[in-house]
Amino acid sequence: MPLSHDQPDNAERARKLGVARVLSSKHYTAERVIPLLSELLNNPLFKEHSRATQDRFEGKNPIADTGQFIESIS
Repeated sequence: MPLSHDQPDNAERARKLGVARVLSSKHYTAERVIPLLSELLNNPLFKEHSRATQDRFEGKNPIADTGQFIESIS
């Protein structure tokens, strides 16, 4: 349930990766959340997509990489 700032963009990116379902705050109710959480926990595709996303970041250090990038362009 993204609320503000960068959350809507991050939620949409996670949805496109196949690792999230997005529900707006104005549509957020327990009745709507329960089936979405059930799907996340029980659909094997979410686990598969989560593992693939995790593998993309294996061995990465985003903070160090960002610092090195900034230093390289200064």
